[in-house]
Amino acid sequence: MWNPLSWVMEAAAVVAIAVSNGGGEPPDWEDFVGILLLLLANSIIGFVEQRNAGNAVKALMAALAPEAKVKRNGEWKVIEAVDLVPGDIISVKLGDIIPADARLTGKKNIFVCTKTEFTNYCFSCTWWSINRSSSINW
Repeated sequence: MWNPLSWVMEAAAVVAIAVSNGGGEPPDWEDFVGILLLLLANSIIGFVEQRNAGNAVKALMAALAPEAKVKRNGEWKVIEAVDLVPGDIISVKLGDIIPADARLTGKKNIFVCTKTEFTNYCFSCTWWSINRSSSINW
């Protein structure tokens, strides 16, 4: 392990075995083995925590990956936003993040607000009347 506490414990194990060997007596292995067991337990716990943290990050990244509901070949599919191509028809509902530049088509009016990622503060809002095709490019 690569932290100062482990280095101090390793040094303590070496000192425990070296100091206990004085006076012609056999080495006192209890302290040495006890410190090694603590180092082993610390390593196992550290490994498990690192693995759990890595799995949590992977799960968050998978959950935050932008997806889009797209109509291709006459059927609706949910795909990753990076797989969108020009000409795809995407479905957008209330609260959705628009996954790419898009041309709006339909028969209703919509209200689009652009928000900052960090504060979720809305800094520009626009009414779009969709009586004809309109392009929105951010």
